Amino acid sequence: MADAHIPGLAVAVTLPGEVIWTGAYGLANLDSALPVTPDTPFMLASVSKTVTGVAIMHASEENTLSLDQDINTLLPFTIDNPKVDEETIELRHLVTHTSGIQDNWNNMPYFDGDSEITLGDYLEGYLVEGGSSYSPNKNYYNYEPGTDSDYGNIATALAGYVVEATTNTPFDDYCDDNIFDVLGMDNTGWHLEDFDATTVAMPYKYNSGDFVAYGHYGYSDYPSGQLRSSISDIARFLATISNDGSYGTDRILQPETVVEMLTPPVTSTGQRSVDLGQYVFWYRTSIAERAVIGHNGGDEGVATEMVFSPDTGIGVIILINTDWHTVGDAASEIQNLLFNRAESL
Repeated sequence: MADAHIPGLAVAVTLPGEVIWTGAYGLANLDSALPVTPDTPFMLASVSKTVTGVAIMHASEENTLSLDQDINTLLPFTIDNPKVDEETIELRHLVTHTSGIQDNWNNMPYFDGDSEITLGDYLEGYLVEGGSSYSPNKNYYNYEPGTDSDYGNIATALAGYVVEATTNTPFDDYCDDNIFDVLGMDNTGWHLEDFDATTVAMPYKYNSGDFVAYGHYGYSDYPSGQLRSSISDIARFLATISNDGSYGTDRILQPETVVEMLTPPVTSTGQRSVDLGQYVFWYRTSIAERAVIGHNGGDEGVATEMVFSPDTGIGVIILINTDWHTVGDAASEIQNLLFNRAESL
């Protein structure tokens, strides 16, 4: 941690249905000398997308939506890619980054604390002609849905909003009711207002020997990356997914739904071909020379990763309150150390 200039670190090792170890090191807040504990909430950045994926699959189980549906049959407004004629964007395209919706960072502002713009209002303003953040050239790509892929935060947020629109429940409340409350994730929430902000890990930038606090921030497309969670909570979540959707006597998804979530929903090819390792926001990758399933996350003062091995069931999570470019190779070294130790038990 000293070599990599990491102010605070929380880590976990899981097995299917079991959190076997958590560790907490360093400081969550340098000014107040607040130590990191297993209950310290960290911003997860794009690891949040795994929770959005679970919420979508839970709503699918309840028959309020399906991955096959045209999103325009599910939304209170109509989305039309101005660069493609008569396209049909299905929910499966949103969850695999193949929808043709583009992240236009000029229209994706950060706020001090939580955004005051609601999820639905922001997305309508971004995606519908005449909206306050609409750009026909910069908000959409020029390809048919399902034929090409580009990683997208706006598309992720829209998938979360589909849950909200079809269940008549705010997306954050839906996650509370059907995921966080079920698993006892008491130190987890989508908004800063869900916490005592003084207990939340402060994100930091390391600059020439000094740490500079970014401050706590948020954005309107929050299902794409704004979840904050403690290592104890998110480890329980990972142990649940690697255990076919259950943790002890608690269940958030049926086993067959977990299988569907971790299977490629889009298999067609385009100019660059669709990634067959892309599942419902979760994806297959390689960490510390091991094939794993999970997601990583990066934002201002945030470096996170959550993965599990489908071969051994071992899961590893790291939560860090500084930037990836500061952390460098230390993250992979920590992950490799944890995998090696878990595999030796």
